Amino acid sequence: MYFLSSEKHIYKFSRDAAPALTVKTGELVRLETMDCFSNQIKAAEDKLESVQRGINPATGPIYVTGAEKGDTLKITVMEIKVSDRAVILAGKDMGLLGHKLEGKTIKVVPIINGELFFSENIRLPLESM
Repeated sequence: MYFLSSEKHIYKFSRDAAPALTVKTGELVRLETMDCFSNQIKAAEDKLESVQRGINPATGPIYVTGAEKGDTLKITVMEIKVSDRAVILAGKDMGLLGHKLEGKTIKVVPIINGELFFSENIRLPLESM
């Protein structure tokens, strides 16, 4: 099994991007990923403006030997393990209720035993995608 660290990531897909890993069809790969803020927001006091790297990183790219232009590649996600925290961003004109907000707010919430602890009274069960 191969392991690809989140240190190897891209912020946009391009055929010019050098592969971070080369595999053959059928080989297993374990990926480490970052959150949408490139793991740069650690606390509610952090500011979105402090994000120095890009938004929405993707670990990779991975080159599959023998794959050709136009091929469809099938993958199987065997397991997803989530972090011990989630970062939530809400703000004016963002999302469903953005029209009711002023400014931007960051909330960092713990994840414990498969539940997101949004507040003392609100716990949300997590489900894999």
